[in-house]
Amino acid sequence: EAQKARLLKDSLASFDYLKRFVGEENLDADLDISGRFFGAISQRHYEQLCRDGDLLRSHTGVTVHEITKARQTEVSATDFYKGGILIEEYGGLHAGKDHAALRKLATSLGVKFASHCRLQKIEDQGQSKRVFTSRGSLTADSVFVWTTLQGTEQAVSISDVGWVTGYVLILFAALSY
Repeated sequence: EAQKARLLKDSLASFDYLKRFVGEENLDADLDISGRFFGAISQRHYEQLCRDGDLLRSHTGVTVHEITKARQTEVSATDFYKGGILIEEYGGLHAGKDHAALRKLATSLGVKFASHCRLQKIEDQGQSKRVFTSRGSLTADSVFVWTTLQGTEQAVSISDVGWVTGYVLILFAALSY
């Protein structure tokens, strides 16, 4: 239970950071926080969703509404479900526009990308690093390496060295230094 609570709070903190970051950097990412309805396919599922909603509400403070089957057309264009929950603090952004905006911001801050290539090695040269890829090499004060979901290895010149999966997380971490 304590681990669940910590994970939920960390998740909300990440979401809050995302909203703040997109706003402060004025990123053109179509961020839209409009809430989300989770529909239940059975009475048992509805009861589980309500328990999950209670857990979210109690550990994160988000606004969760239990929506009965009789009321679901108020929040959804269907009466297929057996009710569900509506989480107000839920949203998304346009992944392509977010990626382009982050890349533009990173480039303006001096980040150099070596993308769509295989990372061969990184040599520590004291105050700098030499990065060798299948498309050539570059020198950087520091390097951050990650692998996208598509399996393309990429290297970015920023403040730390690390290995992480998922480029969006890396750029957020990189730009917060």
